[in-house]
Amino acid sequence: MKSFLLLVLSLTAGCETSSGSTCDETWAECDYEENKNYQIVEVDHRERVERSTKTNMWENKGTFFLFHNTRKKELKLVFLQRQVKKGEFKCRFYRTNGSTPEEPEETEIEKCETQTSIQTTYRSAETTIPCGNHQSTVQFFCRQNGSNCENILPSGPSPQTNRFTLTNSGSISIRDVSSQDDGVYWCGLRSNLTKIQLQVQNITVHEKSSSVGQTLTYWCSYSTSAPSITFICKGEDPSVCERLVSSSEKNTGRFSMNDDKEKRNITVTVRDVRADDTGTYWCGAETSDRRSNVFFNKLVLTVVEYLHHFTV
Repeated sequence: MKSFLLLVLSLTAGCETSSGSTCDETWAECDYEENKNYQIVEVDHRERVERSTKTNMWENKGTFFLFHNTRKKELKLVFLQRQVKKGEFKCRFYRTNGSTPEEPEETEIEKCETQTSIQTTYRSAETTIPCGNHQSTVQFFCRQNGSNCENILPSGPSPQTNRFTLTNSGSISIRDVSSQDDGVYWCGLRSNLTKIQLQVQNITVHEKSSSVGQTLTYWCSYSTSAPSITFICKGEDPSVCERLVSSSEKNTGRFSMNDDKEKRNITVTVRDVRADDTGTYWCGAETSDRRSNVFFNKLVLTVVEYLHHFTV
């Protein structure tokens, strides 16, 4: 007797998540009876068949993601396009390789589970996208292109490309960010699927030189309304840069700052400049989430032993 299988298909053209973003994906579930055990799952989507023998982990199949949960007896599917219609795909389950497949009966409901994490970064900077807790848990990291998600990181013990690297902490590091990196990314872990909207913005970049022992002064301006707390930090990646001084703590040894909120101008002073002060600095303002902090200016500082002519 054919086992009872329930297909839950979301046909929403767009639905609001708790974060206020809109779902462009279609979620589906294929459930099967508690006493059934399947080793292989197959999805037939528009005459393209994808088969998987993996269980309890998210997999990227290009136009959709799948997760065969053997504990809950279900197959979760996320299609990267709006309104996947009834009959456009089929789920099949196999007890063993070569056995007769069992297919579900179909029932439709509206369902939206995707939440988008929005992260802002800046051209020519580095950025770090939190993905997992440990490198071994990250199954894939891909960039959505229409109804397809293209894998960025290759498989292997230390996945990386020229600019994308999976760190030991399970985050994705992107070097030398450009406007072409703006878009939607998906990170698949064993038990979680995360959608990230990366927003790449332009930022004013200043370059300065100083010599060891001098006092350096530079300015940052902002055009928005005066933020409550502004700060200066150092590092190539503004999302994780080291905080040096803030408007709530104006003097921290060699670094000091003054925020003129009427003129919307920040003055930063560095006394007794050292060789290791060479690096990248950011002027920013705090928000409720550190990863959504706003940045106004980027300073690239080069410190040399001595300059014959130096003008601040």
